[in-house]
Amino acid sequence: CAYWTEWTTWSSCSSTCGNGTRTHERRVTCGGGVMSHTRTCINGDEGTLGYWANWNDCSAQCGGGLRSRTRTCINGFPGLIGCGGEITQDRRSCNSQNCPFFNNWSSWSDCSVSCGGGVQSMSRSCVNGNAGDVGCIGETQDLRSCNAGGCPQWSAWGNWTDCTASCDGGVRSRSRTCSLGDPATFQACPMWSVWSLWSA
Repeated sequence: CAYWTEWTTWSSCSSTCGNGTRTHERRVTCGGGVMSHTRTCINGDEGTLGYWANWNDCSAQCGGGLRSRTRTCINGFPGLIGCGGEITQDRRSCNSQNCPFFNNWSSWSDCSVSCGGGVQSMSRSCVNGNAGDVGCIGETQDLRSCNAGGCPQWSAWGNWTDCTASCDGGVRSRSRTCSLGDPATFQACPMWSVWSLWSA
C-alpha cells in the first residue's frame, strides 16, 4: 500500500549571496506523488552556533532540581548546515541535598521550681540545616508556666502561754502553723532534720 516517506533534509541555499531558496520533499511510495516545501535563505544560510547562555537558577532549593542553558543558531536554523546535529539546550541536576525540616517537639521538661511559679520548656531542632532555613521557619523552643501555687511556709510564732504553775516549776508554750499554699501540692513546711549523733 502507498504511504508518505519521511521528509528529506533541507537542500543547500540556491544562492550564496543575497536571497535564495531551500527545499525539502517527501514522496508517496507505490505510484509516485511528491510534496515539497520551499523557504527563503540569505547569503547561503551557513549558520553557526552561538555561545552558551548562563545557567538559569535551579528549579528547587533542595531535594533535587534542574537548571538549564541555551544557545542559538546564528544566521541559520537548528538542524541545517552549520548547526546540524548540535544541541541548543543543556540541562543538569542541582541542589540534590536533602531539604531541612524540624524534628518532633521534645517532652516538657520538669518544672524549674516545686512551688511559687516556675517554667517548663520543650524544644525541637532543624535536621539537614539551621533554624531559619527553608523548611525550618519557626520557633525552636516553647515555654509555659508551672507550679504557680504558693509555697508552704510557717506562720510567725504565737505568744507564750501563761505558765502552768505559779511555783515549783511549770511549762509555758507557744505555737505556729504551716500554711500549705496550694492544697493540691500537699507539700510540708520546711523544718530542721533530726540531730546527728555526737561525734567521737
